[in-house]
Amino acid sequence: MPSTPLPLDRLEDYLRAQWGNTVTDLSATEFSGGGSNPTYLMNTSEGQYVLRSKPIGKLVPGAHAIDREYRIIEALGATDFPVPKASFYCDDAEIIGAEFYVMEYIAGKVFEDFTLPDTGNDERAAIYDSMNETIALLHSIDPDAIGLSDYGRDGNYFERQIKLWMRQYQNHDETIDRFERLAEWLTANLITDNQRTIVHGDYRLANIIIAPDAPKVAAVLDWELSTLGHPLADFTYNLSQWYLPNFNAAFGKVTLCDADLEALGIPDMEPYAQSYFVRRGVTVSPKQLYYGIAFNLYRLAGIIIGVIGRTKSGTAKNEFARSTAHNLDPTLDLALHYVEKAEAAQ
Repeated sequence: MPSTPLPLDRLEDYLRAQWGNTVTDLSATEFSGGGSNPTYLMNTSEGQYVLRSKPIGKLVPGAHAIDREYRIIEALGATDFPVPKASFYCDDAEIIGAEFYVMEYIAGKVFEDFTLPDTGNDERAAIYDSMNETIALLHSIDPDAIGLSDYGRDGNYFERQIKLWMRQYQNHDETIDRFERLAEWLTANLITDNQRTIVHGDYRLANIIIAPDAPKVAAVLDWELSTLGHPLADFTYNLSQWYLPNFNAAFGKVTLCDADLEALGIPDMEPYAQSYFVRRGVTVSPKQLYYGIAFNLYRLAGIIIGVIGRTKSGTAKNEFARSTAHNLDPTLDLALHYVEKAEAAQ
């Protein structure tokens, strides 16, 4: 469903006040892949920019945290991490009907099909290596040094997330034994080193702009789920491009599950993971790696359970959301498969 068109006259006046110039000829086109927050390409006499806003209307408390998005891209802009340059944040919902922020527009390519069609093998390998290098860089940035010491809670990140998704499950009207068993195993085998870095929360190629003239990451987008947490949770989510089946191929979202990686020039999951560990200078056991994968599948199952609830209540707004319910059983099967691999790796 398209968002409400922007009130261009009011917005143009506001841009002039912010930038102290004579902005004219404003137009705006909504991106199709903005996720849960409406995102627009703005063309102005001063150049191109991106506007990202909360949806207009009644919102779920805590969702659509674009103020956090703006804060982190502004903080990361002081480092050499690739993010768009933040321009300003507007908390006055009267301007366009919702809070919003404006940032730099970065040209490039975004891939929903992780096999990277229409690229050569050398280019594919370089893009995957750049994605790897970029998440390793993110997890190496000291949040305290860039003013983000309070960007997330203290304590065990895995434990908090397990409890979060269990609370959502408890609002579900059906008992799902495998979900409960998975939560019990994750709790009993908790990773307890309490590492604390910036985590993106949704780091994958679909949220990355690849430069138009080089096979490298030009910018990382969509920071709505970012916080401070355990880097292994964030990295093993990135690995989902390898281990997730093609649940949503009908919507153009294609993983590497059935791909001939050698023929494509894309690394297997294990060498990709080792490259990240070497870049970070860390040692991760196979059991810890599989724990992280099982944890992310548990998190995905929790998300799907929430979608099922919204579908039943009639608040799931599109076909993609409604189709997600069919993914619960294979997600839980895959999670328990990685539990078995973790147990075998002891």
